[in-house]
Amino acid sequence: MGIAAWAVFAFAGTYAWTLAPLAAAALAIAVIVRPTMSDRADILDGALFCCLALTALQLLPLPAAVRSALSPHRAAVEAQLVFGAAATAPLTLDAAATARALATGIALFLIFLSARALFERQEGLRHVCRGIAWVGLALGAEAFVQRALSPALVYGVWRPAWLASNILPWGPFINRNDFAAWLLMAIPLTIGYVLMRIGSWRATGDTRIDVNRIVDPRLILLLASMCVMTGGILASLSRSGVLSLAIALAAFMLLARTRLGRTRLWLLAAAVGVLLIAAGTYVNLPALLGRMNEAWPSGLGGRLAAWRETWPIVRDFAVTGVGVGAFERAMLVYQESNRLLFFNHAHNELLQIMAEGGVPLGIGALVVLTIAASTAMSNLRADRSPVFWARAGAACGLLGIACQSFWDTALRMPANSVLCAILAAVALHAPAAVRAQRAPVDSLPADDHLPAARGKSVHVKHR
Repeated sequence: MGIAAWAVFAFAGTYAWTLAPLAAAALAIAVIVRPTMSDRADILDGALFCCLALTALQLLPLPAAVRSALSPHRAAVEAQLVFGAAATAPLTLDAAATARALATGIALFLIFLSARALFERQEGLRHVCRGIAWVGLALGAEAFVQRALSPALVYGVWRPAWLASNILPWGPFINRNDFAAWLLMAIPLTIGYVLMRIGSWRATGDTRIDVNRIVDPRLILLLASMCVMTGGILASLSRSGVLSLAIALAAFMLLARTRLGRTRLWLLAAAVGVLLIAAGTYVNLPALLGRMNEAWPSGLGGRLAAWRETWPIVRDFAVTGVGVGAFERAMLVYQESNRLLFFNHAHNELLQIMAEGGVPLGIGALVVLTIAASTAMSNLRADRSPVFWARAGAACGLLGIACQSFWDTALRMPANSVLCAILAAVALHAPAAVRAQRAPVDSLPADDHLPAARGKSVHVKHR
């Protein structure tokens, strides 16, 4: 969990220097774990690899004639951005940004493969879920303290020179929507982990529920983490974050219906309701409702204008894109509206992917999303163990960030993309029922104080 913690608290990856330790850690873990391409997900892994390959191709130096043939509008755009364009140059308009994006993408791919391999070996899942909950608790608490004592400074001491005067950071995140994105992914996973801990007791065959053992200091901290994280989203007044969290929690309840009886389902719904009520004490409700009401009159917070001015980039660079990470540079030419508000992002992840990578990268992203969603649902149906709840939480967190990505591009922040890769590994690693077809399956790893504390080993039967 050191990678996720570093990605968050090292300014959420805002500065390029924070990415070198992240990439080094991802490579070190991959060397230790030695992940392999999954035989169940070879198409997904191949699609991810192709997306990285398309990004790498944008850095390949090409003659001016070839660049113009692939993108007829490139010469006109380059003429406005550089003086005396080189005869041989890469397809991207910003080679440094694309190289940084490629390095980050490779690191995320390694994190995903390594985490998935560990989970399929029945190692580290509980540790990772707990770690994300603890990071979320620290993140939410630090953000609230910072907002109370020094709202204009990151960590109470640092203000980026480029930060607009009307923008106030949330913890290490500069943007409230990026802050909300991390939390909305972590909350469903933490809920799922709590239910997985409880479900591990039932998996032992003991029908009695020992409340004194379940309600321990760890559970209390997990509940506190969920409350602080939910309060953080509400207090941030992020419209996309609040709406996406509501969708993620609703999806979690729908998945819970497949495993819980009516009584337990109502108890879970009541618990989620209590969580929202407790978290609501952190929020200025009139301010949140006011932001919701002004969404449409303000053009969805200016997003309609951003989408409208991004589309010409997609049209003019349909084959090659302007370069992954080069959207901001291209918008120097394409933005025609008042530049007091400069569009450095498209405020729609798929639209920005198509602008930066062209239609080929957009198709690749859609293939990845389709295969990942299908695999996640298949794994949920196949998993009859308590790990189902962690899978459900991860899947709902991914659904939440997918919904938010329709309005924002929060996954561009390394802190959010690292957490997304970890959640993808939780949701997509092969269930025990599938692993049993390849090799014998041992019992689920016991929590520190759960079945192992009873002085006997536990073997969970999977159907």
